[in-house]
Amino acid sequence: MTISIEDYVNQFKSCVMNHLFSFIPHSLETTYSQIKEDIISQDGRNQELENLELAYKRVHEEISGKQLVSLKE
Repeated sequence: MTISIEDYVNQFKSCVMNHLFSFIPHSLETTYSQIKEDIISQDGRNQELENLELAYKRVHEEISGKQLVSLKE
């Protein structure tokens, strides 16, 4: 089952909110990297990677007000 863009958006927003109250906060980028590693470890998850990237870009833009150019490494 592929995780939707909205599910990832909610996960990133939760990360941001938890960052405000956590003693050991995680950045949005760290959360993105961890989720991406989990997805990459599984075969045939191209759509899920695409959804993750779109969600990350959407949340990044909402928070910073700036468009994220690229996440490709």
